[in-house]
Amino acid sequence: MFAGLLSSHRPGIQRLARQLVVGEVVEQRDAREMFNKLAEKAWASAEPGVLFFDQVNRFNPTPQLGPMSATNQCGEQPLFPYEACNLGSIVLSKMVRRLPAGGAEIDWDKLEDRVRKAVHFLDNTIDLNNFPLDE
Repeated sequence: MFAGLLSSHRPGIQRLARQLVVGEVVEQRDAREMFNKLAEKAWASAEPGVLFFDQVNRFNPTPQLGPMSATNQCGEQPLFPYEACNLGSIVLSKMVRRLPAGGAEIDWDKLEDRVRKAVHFLDNTIDLNNFPLDE
């Protein structure tokens, strides 16, 4: 979402990141002007929404780990600095078994198998991932 905004202010990216991550005040801007710029860039890039990290951190279930300062690409998973988001999905409509007499039911054995395989796969993506930073 911030790509358009940041690209027009490239020299200030590090300053902005420092302000967002550690809360250091590096400059002051007019809030209405910034919000309007964010809304304009979000609209121009078809971004569906705006996320406020003060709210994310207000409801952070693990505040002892520090403030959350990022999300995955879609924005549905708040993340801590340097944290990765490994998502998987299961097509639930494929877990339905048609009954001979008509109707349908959930194939619980098939669903359990797919969940176990998905969790194993995602665990492997974490184990095999290269971590470019010490953090």
